[in-house]
Amino acid sequence: MPGQVVFEHEDLLRCRFAVSPLWETLAAVHTLFEPHRQSFHLPWLRAARLPEQLDLTPIRLLLPRPGYVPDFLTPPPDSPLTSFEDGIARLRATSPDRVDHELRLSLLAPHRRLPPATTEPLLSDPAATRDTMADLLTSCWNDLVRPHWPRLRSLLDADIALRSRVLALEGLEALMTGLDDRLRWEGDTLNMPGPPPPKDSTWATGAWS
Repeated sequence: MPGQVVFEHEDLLRCRFAVSPLWETLAAVHTLFEPHRQSFHLPWLRAARLPEQLDLTPIRLLLPRPGYVPDFLTPPPDSPLTSFEDGIARLRATSPDRVDHELRLSLLAPHRRLPPATTEPLLSDPAATRDTMADLLTSCWNDLVRPHWPRLRSLLDADIALRSRVLALEGLEALMTGLDDRLRWEGDTLNMPGPPPPKDSTWATGAWS
């Protein structure tokens, strides 16, 4: 599903690089749900282990594809040294009103057509849903990401150094389009393509396992 980001001058002034262990954890869970998206993660996927009793259904419901993923799940880092614990603390501090608003944007989107029996348990108590998501993401961090974090952090820091050099030498447009050669600037708008179809139908069916 293609999208657009419209930038104003103030937005451009606030652009920065940051590493979020919480965001990386959510991305790892997303990869668990859709292994065909990034087949280079297969070795990690084969080794990934979560407690059998851990029910990730609430996270799955809030990672629609296509659709809106609630922003409260990934608060932006407030410093270069933000830890997973910092991110989770900010998630838990999100007001119930904001959680409720973002849950409704995601779960009640017309194209999703989710039955009330599916959405109501999450919508009936936004604060409880927020805390459940924090608990689930903490378990996923500890089991999926934390054991690999030193290496991941080194890779992310190296990527930021590379992107910073591109920004300094070639500017913001080159930086953005360098992230994905399908990105296109048109005036103040960054146009983003939809996800490409899987190259191998076997991956798309989940038959890899």
